[in-house]
Amino acid sequence: MPQTITLPTDPAVQHQLIDAVIAINEAPTLTSAFQLLAETGLALLRSDHLWVVVWSDDLATGVVVAAAGRAAARLGEEVISDSHVIESVATGEPYAGPPILDGLSPGAAAKYRDISTIVRVPLLTES
Repeated sequence: MPQTITLPTDPAVQHQLIDAVIAINEAPTLTSAFQLLAETGLALLRSDHLWVVVWSDDLATGVVVAAAGRAAARLGEEVISDSHVIESVATGEPYAGPPILDGLSPGAAAKYRDISTIVRVPLLTES
């Protein structure tokens, strides 16, 4: 069962979130907005990896278009989807839980072995 994700109640964190949203909305390009999203998300989630993926129309694969923290080396990498990605995008609901390694090649699975929790938040846009 997916975990519930709640908004922070600490006023300082709420201000960080508001500042991040304003900065992302004011970004001059979509690429820079995605990078700001990765960097601020990394801090807000207190994570060591964060990347933004733009998925293909069929949701089978995606490309890492922004990355922060230890994920910076993944920028431009093609990634494959799993059932949680498809469900999250289809329903608009976030997912938080372990990575799904079934069906991945040994090389691809090795990239995710050190990750205990994946948080997926779909960002649905018109294009």
